[in-house]
Amino acid sequence: MGRAVKPNARKASPLKLRERDITRTCNDYLMLRGWRPVRMNAGPFGASGQPDYIMLHYRRKLALWVEYKAGEGRLGEKQVEWIANERRLGALVVVVRDIDEFMVWYDRTFGQEGQQRMQLEMEHAGE
Repeated sequence: MGRAVKPNARKASPLKLRERDITRTCNDYLMLRGWRPVRMNAGPFGASGQPDYIMLHYRRKLALWVEYKAGEGRLGEKQVEWIANERRLGALVVVVRDIDEFMVWYDRTFGQEGQQRMQLEMEHAGE
């Protein structure tokens, strides 16, 4: 007779997604909807605190800044400043921590309801 196998006493913890998993999934989601991701690096040409990506949608003539954070990842002070500044100027900036929440936000912002709202805004801007 063999030894009895004891079940693992440790409880399985829920799967924690890494930032690169969130980034890849959301970028793929956006690309399927016509967005072009452009990776931003602070370097010599970038601004300190700017998000990871700027997404460009040529047909809609839109730009969307996206900062990806996994789990409890926190925004740095420069990032908080940069995001607040750009939003004051009218930029669309989103911080993505959860894939499902992002997809709900996206559909609400750019889905059928969001598209109708943008169309009305564009018509009123032309008046």
